Amino acid sequence: MTDIGVLTRIMGSAYNQYGKKVLVTQLRYATLEAIFEVDEEVQRKLDPKRRVEIREFIIQSLEEGKDFYFSPFVFSARGAIRQTEDGWELTPGSKLYIIDGQHRSASFSSAISHLKSRKESAEETGRLDEAIILQTYIERVKEYPVAMQVFLNLTTTQERQLFTDINTERRDAHIGQVMLYDQRDQYTEMTRTVAAKLQPIFEIEQNLSRISVHNSALTSLATMRRCIIALFEGILTVKKGTPYYRCNPKEA
Repeated sequence: MTDIGVLTRIMGSAYNQYGKKVLVTQLRYATLEAIFEVDEEVQRKLDPKRRVEIREFIIQSLEEGKDFYFSPFVFSARGAIRQTEDGWELTPGSKLYIIDGQHRSASFSSAISHLKSRKESAEETGRLDEAIILQTYIERVKEYPVAMQVFLNLTTTQERQLFTDINTERRDAHIGQVMLYDQRDQYTEMTRTVAAKLQPIFEIEQNLSRISVHNSALTSLATMRRCIIALFEGILTVKKGTPYYRCNPKEA
């Protein structure tokens, strides 16, 4: 698919979106990392905390043997991609400029660096089995198939507008959806388990984060999760990161 430093060949399909030509494709992260840049005049400043959050999500998924998913990254080719008889080519020496996906991409790179550091430490202390496992994690991140939308001929002004529109109109998943379907957060899974046992006794709101006088439910999943976190950790604000149990969850 690619010959880094000479010519990058890309397979994909093109279509028009609001009068702009867009290439839809997919590349392994290791290939993508070598051919894109961040234009600081278009992008916002990288948030290190956000990068850490996504990096930990990636590594935790690897360690738990779970798949992880991301929405398509958005790039601008600035006229550097041309169509050929058997696909598309990125002009040698040219780069793609990221519009949406900067933090996810930085997190992939950070995850690789973090895993390499852990692997070296394991090798130096004789934990060779652990080093082998960490190498498989590194390869999985490098080979991760990144779905992409590449706008072929945007101006810098249009890139800024696209970046603004994407980030202004984006909405996080509703708390009800998170509580019903999230399979990664241990407190959320614990809340669903407790709720299933209590559901025959009283009504629990499954979708809304709060209940009102017009709602017959006694409490909500979101409220129950906050109570469980307060029970185990004494935290009343937003909980981030892995659980820190002060007692055995099964005994509780």
